[in-house]
Amino acid sequence: MKNSGGDGNQTALCLQHEAFGISEGKEIFTISTPEQTTPHPTKKNNIIGLSEDLRFNQLTAENQRLKTLVEDLMLDKLSQAQRIMELNEEKSRLKKALADLILDNHN
Repeated sequence: MKNSGGDGNQTALCLQHEAFGISEGKEIFTISTPEQTTPHPTKKNNIIGLSEDLRFNQLTAENQRLKTLVEDLMLDKLSQAQRIMELNEEKSRLKKALADLILDNHN
């Protein structure tokens, strides 16, 4: 493999040529990932733009609303689990009472 000291793409192409037995003169298709076209927003001197500040406040409010919904759902789930447990206990009690009635009638 010839490595001309180029970028990683050149090295990858050389490896592909060797792996597939393709002579160096022939081209093969390459797949590359697109580079990030927009830089990450940065804070300059701790100043946030008005629209960024507004969006942050909206996201904060939405986050709090979702946390409240999750908390409510967890409480609902807990109360439903307790009710199911109570119903199962009542079902067991009724089955035992029914079994006792059946046994008393057979005697």
